[in-house]
Amino acid sequence: HLDPETEYSFRICHEGDELCCSCSTAGRPAAPDAPACTSRQPTALIMQVVWADTCDLPILEVELQCAPAALFSSWTSHFAEVTDEGHDSCDIVVETLTAATDYMFQARLRNAVGWSPD
Repeated sequence: HLDPETEYSFRICHEGDELCCSCSTAGRPAAPDAPACTSRQPTALIMQVVWADTCDLPILEVELQCAPAALFSSWTSHFAEVTDEGHDSCDIVVETLTAATDYMFQARLRNAVGWSPD
């Protein structure tokens, strides 16, 4: 078993021939773009999370966090499972919001190695 996010060097010898190579194992995904609102309702928003195409491992899950834009507000998480490897975005409905209130949003992604940075 190899460790994720690790650089490895290999030296292969056979009957006097030698081959050296370096490679690295897959890592956690990069942080997604900032979430964007694609639709508004009086007490709900549809937020879209977009990420760069990754050749390493597919994105398995998206976490969208929101909080009122007030000092010392608590973050609420909304999760979405990504079931289609070909997608590079996900829409998440955020309900039970207070009308006429500003909110902050942030997102992160999960692949088989772990979560992206916030």
